Amino acid sequence: MKPERANLLQTNIKKRLVDASRHIRALEAAAADFGDDFDYEAFERSWKSDDPQDLKRAYAVQAGYENALNTCIKIAQELSELEGWTTSGLEPKSTEALKSLQENGVITAKTRMALKSPQERRSHVQHDYANVTVREVHESAREVLDHAPRLLQDVASQLRQRGE
Repeated sequence: MKPERANLLQTNIKKRLVDASRHIRALEAAAADFGDDFDYEAFERSWKSDDPQDLKRAYAVQAGYENALNTCIKIAQELSELEGWTTSGLEPKSTEALKSLQENGVITAKTRMALKSPQERRSHVQHDYANVTVREVHESAREVLDHAPRLLQDVASQLRQRGE
């Protein structure tokens, strides 16, 4: 890989780590609107509400989980390229990038699977809005809340090992 490309990837990953942390904090704040334990029933009431202000609270959770997850996936894709685990210049699919991080010891299998599920649901949530179940959004948000911070820590550790 050309040094310029490596420098660009390193810079992008570092910026995305900060950005992902920001999205996770926003998701935590949105989920907290539904109680300390992100209560499913309270979230469901908001999701199904006719009140635009109440529905907006549920949408904040959906947007938060999608933004945090998308940023984590992009980090995984760029780190996979930076480390030479995928072909340079070709962006791996989201599931391939997560698998690459797991196979190379950056993240655990548990973290990989916990982020793979909401990633797969994300398309359904975005493109099949009328039939999306509130449970899918709730489960995805919980998984991102529980596992995205770990991915960020593990990627930061990988960068430190590189001496970055």
